[in-house]
Amino acid sequence: MASLITNLWNKKIDILKISVLVLITLYTSHEKYKVFDETGGELNTYSSATMDLLEGNNPYEKTVASYEGSEIYKDHGYAYFPTLMYFYASPLLIHQNFGFPLQRMWKSVVLAFDIGVSILLIMHLYKKDYLATLLTVLVWSYNPYLHINGTYSYTEPFGIFFLLLGLFYLGRNDILTGLFYALSISFKSFGIILFPIFLLDSKNKLKFLLSGATYALLMSLPFLKSATDIQNYIKGSILVHGNRDPQGRPFLFLIDWYTHLRIFSLSLAKIYVYIATFGGWLVTSYLYLTKKIQDKYVLALISFLIFFTFTPVLNRTYLIWFIPFLILGLDKVFKSKYRVAFFASIVLFYIFYAWYLSLWVRGVRVFGDFITL
Repeated sequence: MASLITNLWNKKIDILKISVLVLITLYTSHEKYKVFDETGGELNTYSSATMDLLEGNNPYEKTVASYEGSEIYKDHGYAYFPTLMYFYASPLLIHQNFGFPLQRMWKSVVLAFDIGVSILLIMHLYKKDYLATLLTVLVWSYNPYLHINGTYSYTEPFGIFFLLLGLFYLGRNDILTGLFYALSISFKSFGIILFPIFLLDSKNKLKFLLSGATYALLMSLPFLKSATDIQNYIKGSILVHGNRDPQGRPFLFLIDWYTHLRIFSLSLAKIYVYIATFGGWLVTSYLYLTKKIQDKYVLALISFLIFFTFTPVLNRTYLIWFIPFLILGLDKVFKSKYRVAFFASIVLFYIFYAWYLSLWVRGVRVFGDFITL
């Protein structure tokens, strides 16, 4: 009888705890819904590219022309892999046929994946530490970008959701790991910085690689009709990013700007691109192979820290990517004896990100080899 009462009491406590998490999610979702009607250049870019695709044209032809300085295209074209267009096609067609507001439908899809990230984080932390779960949902759902800028992102949750799923299945199911990892990169390529972690920790590396390659091939089929299509596809989705000037507010630039240490210039920025991308590969591979650190979440945290330290392209939304991996990595670093350090680190990061955004009037501008605000 006593055990039955205890079980019923525990269930009531669980219901109460979950209800609090649901209320936080509902409140923050409502805050995001308030800005659903905001539109920007990205929405027009997605619409134009998706319409080209639906009409049987290759949207990357316009992308390449826009990056090559064509006078016809004043704004850069669609420069992502095509998965985003596949997701965007349904809201666009519904909008055209029934007149529903396109920006609301699209942001509803984004919000669904946003909530999906919260659910994945809850699944990871709930049984271990409810207070950590509560803080995590608060920080993710009401992140500084929403709080300070009062606006909502167009795409960020997609890549994060699938990258988290890939990490979750890493070491458990190599086929699903490869699929989710490829999906993540097809939305936002930042996941490439974790490639050695996925490869080294896969039980069957061939299955992992083949699974990812299969999705990449299927995703690319509409753009493999001719040599010209293939060339435009590769240029428009990958190569146009190779010559990007510094953009946003890179951390090294801010240090340079306020300290006059002269650690950031256009020539150095090109070197930092490689350090940001491949520095994490070298460090995490060394740590894993020497068995100094083999936890996938801690290694992911290290890769992201290296990337954000050195990348010369750092826009307002980029640090949103970091939030889940910071939390999961620190959860492994600061275990039961050091939970105060875990909570303090998350709060300090939130304050730092909010401060960083509050400074942001505009991003860097490039004049020859001179970079300024």
